[in-house]
Amino acid sequence: MVGARPLLVALAFAGCGRIGFDPTGGTSDASAGGDAGRDVPSLVGVATTTTNGDTLAVPLAGGGGELLVAAVAIYDPIGSVVGVSDDLGANTFVSAGAREVVPGTSSTEIWYAADSQPGATTVTVQLSAAVGGGLWLSQYTGVAPTAPRDQVAIATGVEAPTVAAPPVVTTSANELVVSVVVIASGAADDIAAGNPFIAMPAVNGDDAAYGVEPVPGSYGAVWDADGSGATCASTASFTAAPR
Repeated sequence: MVGARPLLVALAFAGCGRIGFDPTGGTSDASAGGDAGRDVPSLVGVATTTTNGDTLAVPLAGGGGELLVAAVAIYDPIGSVVGVSDDLGANTFVSAGAREVVPGTSSTEIWYAADSQPGATTVTVQLSAAVGGGLWLSQYTGVAPTAPRDQVAIATGVEAPTVAAPPVVTTSANELVVSVVVIASGAADDIAAGNPFIAMPAVNGDDAAYGVEPVPGSYGAVWDADGSGATCASTASFTAAPR
């Protein structure tokens, strides 16, 4: 976290082809591995924003049937996410139960909506106070349409040459794993060598990342980092859809 800025929105969309990740952090054809009985989640797009106030809003696009994941960094521990909604009220967002707090500094949370409905164009995160924060809204196909959340983990730490989000232990093949980290003084850089995650665009030096993990195991994002300071991070995994 390098200081909140006025509202800024960025939007990027990936192709619809399925993308997986090899153990060195590169991309590979995930359909070649994992469980043939489960789909392979694929990123559709990512929208990011930051604010000094109590509302984070980003554009939403997609054809429906997707998992929407809102990873949130809040720049004061007194703030929390009150709720997440879209402009049509079509999608029901719930907390993944992965809120972590660094006393006196910051907090992180993950919310999600399963099996998204088409038509909504904006997603808004409402904070409990005007403390500022960052949002990464990512959209995925190939995730279970009901009760997709599997595992969560939270942790605080101190930035070193790297900053690590807490790992979750996935329980099935091809799970989607999303991590978010806020750094009190410093910035997350690229994903560390050997870590099987893909970074989303950084927001105020903080970041979120995702991976699709072909076999059950322990997974969390790790970034190279600049500076030093307390860190706060959350991770959640989501089950792939059956084929």
